[in-house]
Formats: sequence, structure tokens, C-alpha cells
Amino acid sequence: MALLCASQLFAQNNQPMTIVIDPGHGGYDPGAVATLNGKQYRECDIALSIALKAGSMIEKNMPQVKVIYTRNSDKHLSTNKTRDLQARVDIANKADAGLFLSIHCNAAKATSASGAVTLIMGESSAKRIQQNADVIEDAYRDDLVDMSDAATAAAVRAYIKTVQFTLLQNSSTFANLLQKYHKNAVGHGNRRSLVYGQPLWVLCYTQMPGVLTEIGFMSNKHDLQIMATEDGQQKIAKAIYDGFCEYYKIYFGGEPQPIEEPEQVEVKTDVKAEEPKSQPAESEAPQQEVAKEEEATDVGYTIQLCASKTKIATNSSEFKSYRGRVREFVTDGTFCYKYCTGIFASKEEADNSLKEVRKLFKNAYVVGFDGNKLVSHSVVAGKLKTK
Repeated sequence: MALLCASQLFAQNNQPMTIVIDPGHGGYDPGAVATLNGKQYRECDIALSIALKAGSMIEKNMPQVKVIYTRNSDKHLSTNKTRDLQARVDIANKADAGLFLSIHCNAAKATSASGAVTLIMGESSAKRIQQNADVIEDAYRDDLVDMSDAATAAAVRAYIKTVQFTLLQNSSTFANLLQKYHKNAVGHGNRRSLVYGQPLWVLCYTQMPGVLTEIGFMSNKHDLQIMATEDGQQKIAKAIYDGFCEYYKIYFGGEPQPIEEPEQVEVKTDVKAEEPKSQPAESEAPQQEVAKEEEATDVGYTIQLCASKTKIATNSSEFKSYRGRVREFVTDGTFCYKYCTGIFASKEEADNSLKEVRKLFKNAYVVGFDGNKLVSHSVVAGKLKTK
């Protein structure tokens, strides 16, 4: 089951969806260094330039998305490597971001290695670990969680299992979309695996979907010639932007622009949408009463808990204490099944209930409905005003 708890990709309470972009390295830590035509290039500079270009495209064309950078200049966040990585994690978690993107350049002992790859949270196979030991520069191992420590490894594996249907599903989608567009920027070179898991610190400890994209090999002349030029960096930034736009559209429907018009949806199940604390769950309520309540309340606000690719039984344990008190809407997009709870006559009332809901569904948010349609807050406000 592919379940996506509702993140902040729709504007709510005047707070837009947030993406945190992390340009790798910086300050005392230049990352990979390579020379081309007598000029030296540093990974930290290339990553920063592309991050700022991609972020600028998002800000310009997607005003409902807030962009936060872990750094916007050549600086480090701590002289201690682990603390530097954790500082990047803390920025993303504090921002309650909906997506985390770390941008790096690759490097290898073999100059023939080329092409873009994108990593998601996971644990490499024994074969992959050996390949990394043979190919990747020693400096990059500092970015990994120490899986040789039994307690740490057990905790990371348990976390990966817990979020495999939520964070990892989203991360994998975004990673594959980036690789789709990287193909026309730097290319895939001789990379056989374009997306694979690694226990990278910034992916294991961020509390949202995230990827680390290696845009090419500094050690490869072809890749470096692209990454080192303004035109090449612009193409890579555009690839990242295009991947993000498609990710947004897949998970949340519609084009990447502010949501103003209502979505056309159909209610598939008749379930009680009220959220009274002292009344029985929907499964215990007579169907006739439920029908009357839905007929009487044709416009208002509700709280979206999550969205899914596939139908979820409204009494599923996925909904925790809200099982049986969930209403299903069907919208456009890949994650077309939206599950909501509660009916509220005012935005203020919905916001007050949202605080309680978020104790179980951290990224729940308020949406509007008009009969069998999910609509924007402004549509609901206009309808209520004319009543």
C-alpha cells in the first residue's frame, strides 16, 4: 500500500509547502576537487551554484512553494563533520519541510566513471559496499551513518522498515524523476544503478521524503565540462526543477501553480465525517443518520489525514483512532484517494481541531469541500458568505 500522509504541499494558514535544498560541503570542506584546462573546480562551489539556480526557478514559477537553503554561500555549518551534517538535518526538521534535496558531485578513482546517480535512504548490499570501497573517494565515507555499530544499525533498519510505505515511497518517486531529467543534462554515463539506497546521515535523520543527487563525476572530463560551465549548470538546475514539478503534480494533482479553483472529485464511500469526541465511531452509527448529516452539511471545512495511490478501507488501522470516522474523496493525480475527517462550519473551528489531529498525523491540514468536491478555502468562504 502506498500511503502519503498529507504534507505541506498545499498552501495552508498562509504557510506554503517547504522544500529544503542542501548544497553539499562548503567552507573548510570543499568536497571533490578537479582541474580542467588548468582551472581548479570545487564540488562545494558547483553544488551551491546549481542549488541556487534550481531554487530560484521554483520560487519564480511556484509561488506556493517555500525554498530554504542549508547554506547560500561558501560556508560550513560546523567544523565537526557529523555536527555539520546534523545541522543540515536540523534545518529541514525545524522547517517541517515537505521535501529534502541534497545536491552533490561524485568522484571516483577510475576516471571512466561517469553519469548522474541519486540516492535515497536505505542500506547498500554487500556488493555495493565493496564497489564503493573500491571506487568512491575516502572522504565521502564521512557522510554515511556508521552501520558497523550494532545499536545504530538496528535503529536505522527499524526506521527504514517503519517509513517504507510513506517517506521511502515518495523519495523513490522523486529520485527516479530526477534521473529521468538528468538524462538530458549530464546523462547517465556508465552508471548501471541510477537510484539506490545508502545510509547517508542527511537522509536517515531528516523526517520527510528526501534524496541526495550526485549530478556527475568531478573525476570524469565529460561530466566536469558540463558541471563547470554556466550553460551546463543551468541545464542541471532545470532538470532538478522539472523533476520537482512532476513530483508535485503526481502526488498532489494539477499543475505547479497556486490552487485557486476547486478540484472535481467524487465521494466513494458513505462514512461519518463528523469528529465528535463523545459520540460512537461511524461503524456503530446508523447509515440513515450519516446520510442525513452529509445532506445537511454541503459545504465547509474538513481535515485531510493522508492520500494514497490505492483505496484504503475507512476502518483501516492506518487511521489510528480516526478509523471509522474517515471520509474518502477521489481527485486527480496518482495519489488520488484523499482521506479526511471532521466537518467544520468555520476555518477557525477546523484549525482548532487540527491541533489535536496533528498529534497522530503530523502533516495533516485543513481543506475545503463543497458537496462531493474538495475545493479551496476561498471557495468555501465565498459559499458560506452567500448563505
